[in-house]
Amino acid sequence: MMAVVMIVLNGMVGVCLLIGGLRFREQEFNLQGTRAFLGVLVTLAVLALILPAFMSRGAPFEIKLARAIPFSLLSIVLYGAFITIQTIRHRAHFIEPSSGDAPPIPEHGKHPYGLETKSGAYHAILLVLSLVAIAVLAEKLAVVIHEGVDALDAPPAFGGILIAILVLAPEGLAAFSVASSNHLQRALNICLGSALSTISLTVPAVVTLSLVTGVPIVLGLNSTGMVLLVLTLLVSTITFAGPRTNVLQGVVHLVIFAVYVVMVMVP
Repeated sequence: MMAVVMIVLNGMVGVCLLIGGLRFREQEFNLQGTRAFLGVLVTLAVLALILPAFMSRGAPFEIKLARAIPFSLLSIVLYGAFITIQTIRHRAHFIEPSSGDAPPIPEHGKHPYGLETKSGAYHAILLVLSLVAIAVLAEKLAVVIHEGVDALDAPPAFGGILIAILVLAPEGLAAFSVASSNHLQRALNICLGSALSTISLTVPAVVTLSLVTGVPIVLGLNSTGMVLLVLTLLVSTITFAGPRTNVLQGVVHLVIFAVYVVMVMVP
């Protein structure tokens, strides 16, 4: 989860802001939608990655199922509430701000870009098939990556970063493409949505596996990870405090990501 958060909020977002800033000097985004993303992201990141370090028992960062189960259920509830807001009640908060090239607010049942709208079941099936394909490919590539990491005598965590980058590559490429077309809000929907879904759905999955296998749950970060995570969340909040972004903000996020990689490579 930490690798995905750092890659998305610093790496992917940083590249999007850098590309957009270089091509268009400044880019606009929908402030209300981005604030909604960050509000949920900050809450779930603290609950899943920081709080467990202060309530562990026995081995470091091992937490009780009696606490982990309610946390996982609450993360699902919060994510479900966000999806409802994003897709039904306040859809307009997550589209491009009003401008000449922004799509109009779509009518019910119509796609904002004039594309054919498929049913929810159709998209759900494709989503599951895509996730299965990504999981299978990631598992196969993980063997090769870990062998390469061992050959280079690199820290094991570096292999996790490489796998996370491969899994996030399709979303990253899509975000870079729309950011270069001056559709920053669409890029942020992709990036922040990836980070949000990862945190909110990984914790319930881990808790379920712990119940099935009996393996203890280990969550939380060490002090260095906490500092980087808090810095990332703080900078992200500052970056999206106003309706426009520029090159400098992209550079700041990429510098934080570079620091994270250095800390992983040189523990």
